Amino acid sequence: MSGIDSFTTLMLHCDTTPFIDDSLIPSSVSTTGTGVSVDNSIYVFGNGAYKVVSTSATPSFLFVTNTGVTAFAASNFTFNFRFYCTDTNNFDVFFMQEDTITGGNTLNIYRNSPSISSGRTFFIVSSAGTYHTRYYSDIVISPNTWYTYAFVRDSSDIRFYVNGNTQSVVVTSAIGTNVMPNIAGDLQFGRNSYNNNVLGMWMDEIRISNTLRYTGNYTVETTAFSFVPVILEESRKRMSRLSYDNMMDYMMEDY
Repeated sequence: MSGIDSFTTLMLHCDTTPFIDDSLIPSSVSTTGTGVSVDNSIYVFGNGAYKVVSTSATPSFLFVTNTGVTAFAASNFTFNFRFYCTDTNNFDVFFMQEDTITGGNTLNIYRNSPSISSGRTFFIVSSAGTYHTRYYSDIVISPNTWYTYAFVRDSSDIRFYVNGNTQSVVVTSAIGTNVMPNIAGDLQFGRNSYNNNVLGMWMDEIRISNTLRYTGNYTVETTAFSFVPVILEESRKRMSRLSYDNMMDYMMEDY
């Protein structure tokens, strides 16, 4: 399975600590607090997944030092990841990024608790306190189950996918031709910025790309994303062609 290429701006397999970005130009990955771990018993691929348990007293989360991972400007993009929780009443923040100055730009992709906004899943970009982009979907999930999520920009539209299927969304602020702000702050995973309470969530195979990966319903990947160098792929094709040519030459010798 390929999937790590020049369009990949971040790739976290979440198999080992310290966490490593396996994209071609890796970013620095760090953790805050004691509630971050690699769970070797609940995961999708490899031998582990990112698990976070956080409280207001001891906030914990994984973060990537900003090196342009989400500097998409007006380009298409894709956020991929696997998600698992044991309690669907939690407030689960998948991605959060905000400028260090008050009233700056922010990016939030999260799932509300059913007690708040009926458990809706949001994709929100704000600039100077005003919604730049705001989409949400009433996605219903079950506990103790892995889900495959994808959020994509396709020109003037944002789409949500769960397990390869397009989700119905409500648009309150369309992205249109808007340019995504280049947010100066770190990109955080699994952090509830309101009270830091995250009672337990898991993420695996986190990939961010500065391209559109899916144009419609798709078959969910069954193996971990990997890197196939172009030169090796071209060599494979060339060897296959040479083998075919050699076979044809051999067959013609009988005539």
